[in-house]
Amino acid sequence: MLAIRESLGRPGNLSELLILAIETAMRRGELLALEWQDIGFERRELLVRRRKNRKSRTIPSQRELIHFWQT
Repeated sequence: MLAIRESLGRPGNLSELLILAIETAMRRGELLALEWQDIGFERRELLVRRRKNRKSRTIPSQRELIHFWQT
């Protein structure tokens, strides 16, 4: 992930969104629907509420991406 971030240049919302998409395989609509309350910082999980089949799911997230959101 660090290599991807460095190749994108200066960190920003778009680069972090791209890393999140690669890391989690979330769909565009799922990514855009994420809210702060959907991020489980302690458990390092993301809650995906709006899915194609209308069921929510939780997915693990890597420590470095969770750390980025906390700063």
